[in-house]
Amino acid sequence: MKPGRIIDTLVLWIILAIPFLGNGQQLTQIQKGYWVACGDDKVLIINPAIGSDSSAIVWKWQFGESANQIPKEYSNYFKSIDECKPVFSNKKILITSSTGATCLLNIADKKIEFYAKTPMAHSADILPGKLVAVANSTHPKGNSLELYQLDQPEKPIYKDTLYSGHGVVWNNRLQQLFVLGYDDLRTYKLTDAKKA
Repeated sequence: MKPGRIIDTLVLWIILAIPFLGNGQQLTQIQKGYWVACGDDKVLIINPAIGSDSSAIVWKWQFGESANQIPKEYSNYFKSIDECKPVFSNKKILITSSTGATCLLNIADKKIEFYAKTPMAHSADILPGKLVAVANSTHPKGNSLELYQLDQPEKPIYKDTLYSGHGVVWNNRLQQLFVLGYDDLRTYKLTDAKKA
């Protein structure tokens, strides 16, 4: 092969490789067909079209990357992430940890935009009016449904008893919040006071 062709081929390979450098960490939102997975203190975005091993991971986050953005004590609360729900047109991820916290993470810059101590949190969802609902499971300070304003970290504005809270989903068409406990499925509606 001539030296000129070797250089051209090398340049072509570099251009083709650029999108994959850094494990695809430049994502700004979750693309159609991508998967989101979480566990321990990590969240992953996966493109299953790439493969079935770690090469399919196109974005990853570990709590330690953003730990300095919120109070230091939260390092103890994000050791067991159990839900990672895409929200806001798949540009953010709402994360709950059964070791005691909930946060809203921006995919593009990995900034934590909301956080709260939520004992044994198992599920959360975004509601109209910049609200977030969190289902907390079996913990002395848990067994509850809590409601927060996204611009007011750590300050619940509503709380209801819910034994072994495990699921929260907002249904926009019905304008209802569906909440799952141990042997209880409930629906809630927002009042005007909660929408403010």
